[in-house]
Amino acid sequence: MNHFFAKPPNIDLNQKIIYIDGEDVKHIQKALRLKEKDKITVSDGAGEGYFAEITEMANDQVAVKIIEALPSAEKTRPFLTLYQGIAKGSKMDFIIQKAVELGVSEIIPIMTEHTVVQLKDKEFEKKRKRWQKIAEEAAKQSKRLTLPIVKAPIGFKEAVLNAVDDQSDYLQLLAYEAESNISIRNVTGNGSLTDYVRIGVWIGPEGGFHQEEVDFAIKSDIHCVTLGPRILRTETAGVVMLSILLYELEL
Repeated sequence: MNHFFAKPPNIDLNQKIIYIDGEDVKHIQKALRLKEKDKITVSDGAGEGYFAEITEMANDQVAVKIIEALPSAEKTRPFLTLYQGIAKGSKMDFIIQKAVELGVSEIIPIMTEHTVVQLKDKEFEKKRKRWQKIAEEAAKQSKRLTLPIVKAPIGFKEAVLNAVDDQSDYLQLLAYEAESNISIRNVTGNGSLTDYVRIGVWIGPEGGFHQEEVDFAIKSDIHCVTLGPRILRTETAGVVMLSILLYELEL
C-alpha cells in the first residue's frame, strides 16, 4: 500500500478528511494511476498516521477520507540523530536512505579533518534539499509516520558543542576503529537504551575521525565504541550501528 505525507493544516480530524498536495498529486495520478476508492496510508510527519480512502481527485489536490488511525511506536522510542561525516559521491545518498529506513529522525552531515568533500557555504542548501528529498522518499517507502529532517552541513567541533549542550537523557556514541573493548552494551551497563530520550550516532567519513577529533569527543562525554574487529566502510558503519541499536531497543 502506498504511503504519503500531508501537511498538518491539511488534516481535518473533525471531518475525517485529509488533503494531499504538491508533487505527490502528480505521483498519485500519473505514476501510480490511483483512483477514487483506492486505499492509501497518510501521515502528518510527526508520528500520527491514518489508513484512508481516496474520495476526490483534482489537478492540484487529492482528498482522502480517514478510515482509521494507525498504531505508532515511533513517538515512544528514543530520538535518533545520525552525525555523518560527509562521504563522496552517491555514498551519502545511500547512507541517508538506509539511515531513514532504520529509524533515524535527524541527520546532521559533518565536515571533518578527513572529509574529502569540502562544501562551500553556497552549496549547503542545494545539497541539503537533495538529501532531504532522498530522506522523504525513504520515509514513504518504509512507511515512516515521522518525517526525518536533514540539517545543513556543519563542522565537527561545532556539531559536538551543539550536541553536548544538553546531555540530559542523551547518549552519544562514536564508532571508532581503534576502540576494541567497549561495545554499545558496555556503555549502558546494567541500564537500558530505552532509558534515553535521545541517542546520537557519530560516523566518520572515508579515513575515519582524526585523533584530535576523537580526543575532543571524549572530553565532551561522547563514548567511543567498537563495531567489531573488522574495519567498516563509512556507508556500512552507520547501518551496522543503527541495526545494533534497534536490536538493543527491541524494535
